[in-house]
Amino acid sequence: MNKRQAKKQYKKIHGHNPPKTAVAVYTPEEIEAMKIYNNLTPEDIERIANNLRSAAAEMFKALQRVAESMARVFEDMGKKYSRPVIETEEPPVVVARTLSERRKKCRRKGWRVSER
Repeated sequence: MNKRQAKKQYKKIHGHNPPKTAVAVYTPEEIEAMKIYNNLTPEDIERIANNLRSAAAEMFKALQRVAESMARVFEDMGKKYSRPVIETEEPPVVVARTLSERRKKCRRKGWRVSER
């Protein structure tokens, strides 16, 4: 199909000339799809649309069930592996003991003053 024939075909289907960005050449699959679409009645189109709507609704229900089951699984895992989150600061005695042990390990007798 040359460019002129494609333009005439577009005008026949849509009732007006194609926009400047329209496809100039159609593949045989596209032409076949256009022929099938032109043979459909409004009742057929409505039936197809209803079937697509019901399929989308079923898909969303299935996705919702999956999301709910995943939420339940993670909730159960959270309950199973949860630990209390308590942040405790070390008391000054523990810190002092740790520092003194570190000084003994390094054979330091006392505090050193910075030489700066």
